[in-house]
Amino acid sequence: MKKQSRNQPKEGSSTPATEAKDATKSVDARSSKIDGARNLVFVLGLNYLITTFTLNYLAGRRIIDTRLLVTGFLSVDFLILVCWFLLVEIFLSFTAWGLIAIFQIHKLPKFWSGLIHYGHLSILFGSTMYVCLCWKLAFTPRTAGFVEMLVLCLKMHSFVHYHRHTVPTPSPPTFWQYFEYLLFPTLIYQPSYPRTSHIDWRYMIQQLVLCVGTLTVLYVLTTEVIAPVLEQAIVSPPLESVMKLLIPFLLGYLLMWFMVFDIILTGFAEISRFKPREFYLDWWNSTTFSEYNRRWNKPVHEWLTKYVYIEVQNSWGCSKIVAGLCTFFVSAIAHELFFIVTFRIVRMYWLTLMMLQMPLYILGEGLRDTKLGNFIFWQGIVIGIPMQVVMYAREAFGGYSMFWTLQFPCICIASSAALLGGVLMLFSNNHKKRV
Repeated sequence: MKKQSRNQPKEGSSTPATEAKDATKSVDARSSKIDGARNLVFVLGLNYLITTFTLNYLAGRRIIDTRLLVTGFLSVDFLILVCWFLLVEIFLSFTAWGLIAIFQIHKLPKFWSGLIHYGHLSILFGSTMYVCLCWKLAFTPRTAGFVEMLVLCLKMHSFVHYHRHTVPTPSPPTFWQYFEYLLFPTLIYQPSYPRTSHIDWRYMIQQLVLCVGTLTVLYVLTTEVIAPVLEQAIVSPPLESVMKLLIPFLLGYLLMWFMVFDIILTGFAEISRFKPREFYLDWWNSTTFSEYNRRWNKPVHEWLTKYVYIEVQNSWGCSKIVAGLCTFFVSAIAHELFFIVTFRIVRMYWLTLMMLQMPLYILGEGLRDTKLGNFIFWQGIVIGIPMQVVMYAREAFGGYSMFWTLQFPCICIASSAALLGGVLMLFSNNHKKRV
């Protein structure tokens, strides 16, 4: 069955209203092959919620721990974040619209316009990092502020890059058009996008209910299981902490991914009447991590491809291999910054791990399109995420490093498994061809 995306109207649509309605419904048509898996994750989350509430009630405990809710969303920290977001991040985002007019009026050379542009991005990045790391903000506000800053920086760079490099120089959009672009669930600017004719408010209510429900499950999962284990990570054996978090982190990861890409992004697309809505591909069928990186987050992958991979080749004259390494390095830096903001420590473990994965990509090519490759991929997801978080949490709370005692041996084992599996699959394929 061929996948349908929301930017592909169904045959037989004769009116704008019918077209918009079909565009809304086609999200389910496009992702019909994952409906069962999505429903399973939501059912597991719902049952976990009911079970936890029931057990807490029978044990005489509070049904839900509200401490994280108070410190994260009902506190001065959250108010500071909202004020910072409105007064600084949004203001600096809109100044990018004014910069284009200045560049075109004064006809600045690309060197000076580029210098001003990157200086502008540095102000937004540096000021937000200062607030996240130096102000005494709770975990939730500072992480949310960092992610929003990163999204705005990517959008602003795409916007300015388009108007600096497009020939002939296009006229800048109106203020309202730029505001719409900031709302669109895309990181790449273009003068116009396919739009739907109206907003499906029933669909918006459905997405809102799903978002609130998913957030509730994630909150309970964090307060009941993940946070207690991480708080004890400093005294518990590292392997024990990782084992306790394997299933909770997998459920949390899947819920978080569905919430962002299947609920929030499609919700923003609906409210802004943004028609293209293919935000991911079937990453769950990945047989190599290179496939996973291309499929699980299409907006970021497309931005990195356009503004790092292709730009490095065109502007610097680098080979595809060097461009690929640069792209991977930029992605690794962004992930490491997330951990720095989250735990307020600088260790570069995630950066190191991602760069060490490069040989795995090469070794794992022999497993492409195989069941063994998909098994190894999922095993890496299940073990890798909780291992990274426990490693950072231990040191954030004052414990000793477990990079060399646990992380590095696991990398060596994974590399050996990928190498062995790849060699065996290549040998098997060559044998079949000869026969």
